[in-house]
Amino acid sequence: MTGDELFNLRRGNNVKVICPFYNFKEGDILKVELVNLINESIYCRSLNKPIGKQVFDINISDALNNLSVTDEHIN
Repeated sequence: MTGDELFNLRRGNNVKVICPFYNFKEGDILKVELVNLINESIYCRSLNKPIGKQVFDINISDALNNLSVTDEHIN
């Protein structure tokens, strides 16, 4: 993800995992729920995970290195 993509990231955007990290594999699609620049994190949801384990707090450096904004949708 570029700095411009991060700056324009909003709730409801989809992001794609481009490099495996945490428990995500390459190609996973996540929906952005909250962008918190003060705490330097974004909260994303994955419908591929069980309820209770769907929302992830991802720090901005991990987001910049491992995610890209996409038009693809969560299955």
